[in-house]
Amino acid sequence: QVANNGRMKDTAEKNLNALQDPEAAGALTEILGDSGQPQETRRRCLEILARLPPGLATGTLVRLAMNDSDASIQDACLNELKREGSQSVVPAFAIELKSKDNKRVNRAADCLRRLGDQIATLALINSLVTEHKFTIQQGGSPGSMSNTFSPSGGGGGGMSMGGKPQVIKRQLQNSSVLGALMTLHPTAQNHQYDIEAWRAWFTKSQTTANVDLRRTP
Repeated sequence: QVANNGRMKDTAEKNLNALQDPEAAGALTEILGDSGQPQETRRRCLEILARLPPGLATGTLVRLAMNDSDASIQDACLNELKREGSQSVVPAFAIELKSKDNKRVNRAADCLRRLGDQIATLALINSLVTEHKFTIQQGGSPGSMSNTFSPSGGGGGGMSMGGKPQVIKRQLQNSSVLGALMTLHPTAQNHQYDIEAWRAWFTKSQTTANVDLRRTP
């Protein structure tokens, strides 16, 4: 049985190594995107894709960086996106900053932090605090209170009296967004979750940069 497994592994490795042509990118991307495949196989596909012309699997890399349950695959996809050039994929992650799901907002911010491209700055500033809806579930007997509710957009807490479920809105501070801003701009003053202060800083920094460019010989 061990010998058979070894032969099967060698055969799979040879098959993957044979996929060195750009036309094979589709097959490699399909295997990479299949969470049912062994981690080793998926990582091998990613290594082979990294040797092909960039851009052949960008959409899949973005999706896996956001959604994959394997943190090592998420990280590997982000590394490959960064190697290919982050500017082309920043908009895809910036859109996720507007997600109804607060967890996705913070995950997108983590991805933008890892990519390290300052063109994401304004999108991050605008997402320091985001509004999300939550459904407060009725709990226990009539008149009782419950702090259990289901978010229609990620984390938080609430309390309700007995009765029909209620939908509430909450403003949430996004720590991963703030962390991404401070990573992209380590010398900037930390304005915490004050969006207006960050916008003022950003405007001033852009103006200063333009003046410096005009002074450059």
